[in-house]
Amino acid sequence: MDAGFGAHAIAHYAAMVVAEAEFQPHQHIPELREALRRLARDTALGDLCRACGVPGCACTDPPVEDRPWTPEDQAAFQRTLAHLGVTPDDLDALDQTGSPS
Repeated sequence: MDAGFGAHAIAHYAAMVVAEAEFQPHQHIPELREALRRLARDTALGDLCRACGVPGCACTDPPVEDRPWTPEDQAAFQRTLAHLGVTPDDLDALDQTGSPS
């Protein structure tokens, strides 16, 4: 996810997408993809701040640069997948189709 958006902008758009309740409770990956897609579209169309997601914002702080993925990140990711009930087959299907099966 090296889109150059700040955590506040992503959280703001994720909250908007979740509030619309168009996805099933287990569809977190499509929700995040939709939030990022809409954030990218809105920043390309106007003066939306890439750091906080607010139109016309005067933020001077650029988004924090991404850092290398660590073993701790991978462990946390695996715990989250396990908590959500995502299986390796689910991930394989997602890699092949770009959306959950």
